[in-house]
Amino acid sequence: MKPIGLLAALPLAFGLVACDKAAESVEKHGNAVIENVTRDAASAVASEARQALDQVKQQAGEALAGVDASGVAAEVKRHGEALKDSARRLAGTDWRPLDDYVGQYPRDMGLFTELSPIMPELKKLLGDKLDTFRDHMGTQGPLSRDQVLFVTGNKPHQGGENAAYLLIDTAKRRLEVGLVEQGKLTVYASPGDALPRPKDVQTLLTNLNSV
Repeated sequence: MKPIGLLAALPLAFGLVACDKAAESVEKHGNAVIENVTRDAASAVASEARQALDQVKQQAGEALAGVDASGVAAEVKRHGEALKDSARRLAGTDWRPLDDYVGQYPRDMGLFTELSPIMPELKKLLGDKLDTFRDHMGTQGPLSRDQVLFVTGNKPHQGGENAAYLLIDTAKRRLEVGLVEQGKLTVYASPGDALPRPKDVQTLLTNLNSV
């Protein structure tokens, strides 16, 4: 197999090492870094990080053959520090810090992990559909804002059949989740008036109805 260039391999190597370091850091030092997070929550986050790492390894293991890991070490270290800082700021029950994460990807900020302030409400809404929601956010866009915070995503290679969106009202602490399974939409929403749907979400639903 022909070795790939360092620049081409950087995102893959970066993801492998960063996921591994993030899992180890959360599992070993979670309580020391975030005093309000229980040991069980830290272990759950570490487990999710390791699962993500395993998926990346399956896709990228061969592609990284012949790449000098030292060439990306500095970038990995900087990214690891950013992840730890993100976890410190995000953990807790206050939803307002989420406004500072616009432009970042949910996987990088831990939005769907036990550390996330929205997780109790997300669990309440989705119940045993939480894992399905995470799967359907496998290919995801960044956290964005259009009246409310929102994220859209789809199950890898199954965008037309299995997709999802999430709306977040940080002021009123309310969520709306749209879960598309086999082309059928089910909406899970916090009590109260319907949240405004951003244009990107409206486009997703329009494309769904046109299939």
